[in-house]
Amino acid sequence: MANLLRTSRRGFLSGAAAASAMSLPFLSSLLGRSAKAADGAHAKRLVVFFTPNEPIDRDHWKPAGNGSAFPLTSLPTMMSGLEAHRDDLVLVGDLEMKTRDVEAFGAGHVGIGHMLTGRTVSPYGSGNAEFWASGISVDQHVANHLGVNALTLAARPGGANGNSRISYTGANQPVHPLTRPDDAFDSLFADATLPADELAALRGRRLSVLDRVAGDLDGIKAQLPGEARSKLDVHLELVRDLELQLTEDKGVTCEPVAIPGGVDYESNAAFPTTARRQIDLLVQALACGLTDVASLQLSNSGAGDLTPLWAGEGLDINLDCHTIAHDYNQNPSGAATTRRVQLETFFFDMFAYLLDGLAAIPEGPDGGRLLDDTVVLWCKNLGYNHSGREMLYILAGGAGGALQTGRFVSLPGRPHNDLLVSVCNLMGMDDTSFGDPDLCTGALPL
Repeated sequence: MANLLRTSRRGFLSGAAAASAMSLPFLSSLLGRSAKAADGAHAKRLVVFFTPNEPIDRDHWKPAGNGSAFPLTSLPTMMSGLEAHRDDLVLVGDLEMKTRDVEAFGAGHVGIGHMLTGRTVSPYGSGNAEFWASGISVDQHVANHLGVNALTLAARPGGANGNSRISYTGANQPVHPLTRPDDAFDSLFADATLPADELAALRGRRLSVLDRVAGDLDGIKAQLPGEARSKLDVHLELVRDLELQLTEDKGVTCEPVAIPGGVDYESNAAFPTTARRQIDLLVQALACGLTDVASLQLSNSGAGDLTPLWAGEGLDINLDCHTIAHDYNQNPSGAATTRRVQLETFFFDMFAYLLDGLAAIPEGPDGGRLLDDTVVLWCKNLGYNHSGREMLYILAGGAGGALQTGRFVSLPGRPHNDLLVSVCNLMGMDDTSFGDPDLCTGALPL
């Protein structure tokens, strides 16, 4: 399935072919954004940030403190890059991916299909990566609720199988991420710099397409049974509302900074650059109101095709990331530990870069930041020693005041499904379960 946000509201319907591609969910999402903008409220946003393998082990990720819940007075060494955002974080430790206990397919990395869906996977072959998740992911679920299209990005995800996809619109319906930040920018901000006369002409062409769509729908209405005609009436109303919105549309109201080309964004050597530019793109998409839900995955489940030979990052490790993880798990000492800590420090630094970007965007009249009205979920698909145990998740941002940050919370034995419920609740939704309902016990006490 193609990424649902290849074009913005201002960038879609560029040709007659768009008429056949129009769908009720897409129209509903566009109208939903306009309704939210009109009420003057700051919409809450969700960002998912994924990095591969597990976060080493508990001794490395648990912050200093006593008890099962305490303030973050410091961060573990490998999270030092996040120190400026310590008060923006909630570290949620010791959850369990209980879906792994009932999973009948694949090896440890199958957890990437469980991670955001809270369900086991559906195999389409016998290979360890030949599966898709069997339900909707939390990012797409929230996007549906908000009436937006989720932006799905990745840096060098590798392959097109279950090990390289984190976002799903439903069972066996993976969202294939945008992997080149320059191309994604061109799609998202295609109209941002058009001269006024060209923008007016483009708007006229789009309205013409919508007129033809409305006419075609009117023409087939009499041929449909009663229930189908009622649904078609809703669709027609959405088309006509969208016509009105396009007439009033004034174009992108921010001033996005273009993402340059001339880089082999698919290469191992350019991976740090690709990751940072995807983060830049994500932040701009949120700041310019193109979406309120976005995800970014760095590599894939195990990152076996990613080698940290990045001198500019202070990394010169001629082993792939998956081997680095396994070497440490098998012999957690000496050089294996040094390599493992260096690698996770790099990924946490990338997370800090994202939070820096969100915090740099002012929002509201009282000195607020875009980060303050956002929930950021940092996640991995593995726990201790490639298992589903002793898992760490990080929530960042204020969720519009709904999240008390600057804390560590240990919740041993609680299913990670409950964290997904909590994400929904922080986004203003009333879900009491997510994914496999038999594994949910309710929202976490956050």
